[in-house]
Amino acid sequence: TAMFKNCEKLSSVTLTNKTTTIPNNTFEGCSGLKSFTISEQITIIEEQAFKSSGLTSITIPITVTEIKSEAFSNCKGLETLTYPAKQITVNPNIFTDCISLNTLNIYSAGEFTTIPDYEENKQPWNAVKHRLSTITIDDNVKTIGKNSFNGCKNLTTIDLKKVETIGEYAFASSGLTTIEIKEKVTTIKTEAFARCESLETIKYPVSVTNGSPDTFKDSNNIHTLTIY
Repeated sequence: TAMFKNCEKLSSVTLTNKTTTIPNNTFEGCSGLKSFTISEQITIIEEQAFKSSGLTSITIPITVTEIKSEAFSNCKGLETLTYPAKQITVNPNIFTDCISLNTLNIYSAGEFTTIPDYEENKQPWNAVKHRLSTITIDDNVKTIGKNSFNGCKNLTTIDLKKVETIGEYAFASSGLTTIEIKEKVTTIKTEAFARCESLETIKYPVSVTNGSPDTFKDSNNIHTLTIY
């Protein structure tokens, strides 16, 4: 399965429509592999499939259902992850030691418009959440699930676009300094923005009809609130 392991000069790979799984260690150590298109036939990415490769960005297609342990670990040049708003079975160490990964783009597709609920420290990007400084979500994402960006200490701002529901602890202990809750939002769940120690400014709409009383619990540096 480690067919191309340490093939350092490998720089271009094309997958046929018959390929549905990227096996263990297939491209491990392929330092010349800077880009790779995971085709929409792929459903499983196995252990250490791209470990220590030269990838600089990666898009996980909507068809993927499982990403196994350390699939992209130690990709030192990986900067950008594009990830679907859907439930994928993942190991939270898939991006371990990706020291440059600072940008996360979440996209929707068809019926998939929900960033799912995660247990604390079990998000797909858990290993790099403290590095993420830019997170974008597209216009069709409706729900940000439980713990989605909990602990993203480098995240100072985010555009909630057309989000309607913000789940429990979604941005808890993040580095947000300001937040504008858009008028599309109707539900904010328990401690969604709790313990955001750098949060100073909030813009909050009257459209929130189902808000938790502890939404901003222990975010003790808030000094400006605009209700609109």
